[in-house]
Amino acid sequence: MSKIFIISNTNFNLSKSLSSKEWLKNMDYYFYNEFVPYLMANVQPNDILIHLGNLLCKTKTIDLNTLKFIQDLFEKISNILPIYIIEGENDSLGLNILKNFNNIHIIKEPTEIEILLDQRFALLPNNTRIEDFDNFDSEYCFFNFDYLNSHKKDIIVSKLKKYQKCYNGFYDKNGANSNIKNLGAPYNTERDDKKGFIVLETHTNKDKFVQNKLSPNFKKISIEKESDLNIPIETFRNNYISLNINKQLLIDNKLKIEMLISEHDIVNVSYTDNEILKDKEEIVDLNESSLSLNEMVIDYINQSPSENKTRILQEFKNIVELNKK
Repeated sequence: MSKIFIISNTNFNLSKSLSSKEWLKNMDYYFYNEFVPYLMANVQPNDILIHLGNLLCKTKTIDLNTLKFIQDLFEKISNILPIYIIEGENDSLGLNILKNFNNIHIIKEPTEIEILLDQRFALLPNNTRIEDFDNFDSEYCFFNFDYLNSHKKDIIVSKLKKYQKCYNGFYDKNGANSNIKNLGAPYNTERDDKKGFIVLETHTNKDKFVQNKLSPNFKKISIEKESDLNIPIETFRNNYISLNINKQLLIDNKLKIEMLISEHDIVNVSYTDNEILKDKEEIVDLNESSLSLNEMVIDYINQSPSENKTRILQEFKNIVELNKK
């Protein structure tokens, strides 16, 4: 009997609007306050950890602090239980940073492992061919493969039905298809989804999802009117916030907006000028007889108390010129 702890899509060197130091702090907090303690409290002899791939995201560079974090983390986990890392589409070079560690196995070719005499597991990396799915007579299959977008999707799903359960690490979003479970990242990266890892108990053929309730979520908030500025304080707790603000609100609420941004952990702030967008929609059908409407809009901008009216006026004129072409 054994348990298999399944994690995927860690994307340790993910490039975000957050600083690399801030993102690293997020990962550090999750792994050392939830994932590693969970392992230490639940691991028994013959248990293993399988990483379904995409250890790193698509890049040829990695921050030195992130590199050290990965090596320290996996060295600690490998002292708790054996680790098998399936090569994902982003991992052809990145997994070299862990290749010399004891108790860490890098799976670059279709492989079958045996924990006990009656328990065998197929590990299929991203370079797996469709015919490779037939080569193993295992109870469970762990793979990294874009089967949903394959023109042979139905064939692949049919081939995988011979396994009791299959776990795929190709996609970043959790989901299920027949006996296949797609496991995304253990923490949110840019949207609110239920994230975490899976524990498979092979002796009962049951698995459970252990949800991540510690890491920040990423929320996008649109502020279109003054009342939208009254964001509940709990929204900012353990969340990374992106704001999209109507520029017209800056006229009377500049100080309040600046205080909002300075007091909280705001990932990104963007501005939308809905008046200009509205004018643009009206201009699409303008003809020579509607010249007076253009003049009215220009007059409106000139009389506006906005500090940015010169730039807004120029933007409007550019829109008019574009629609003449």
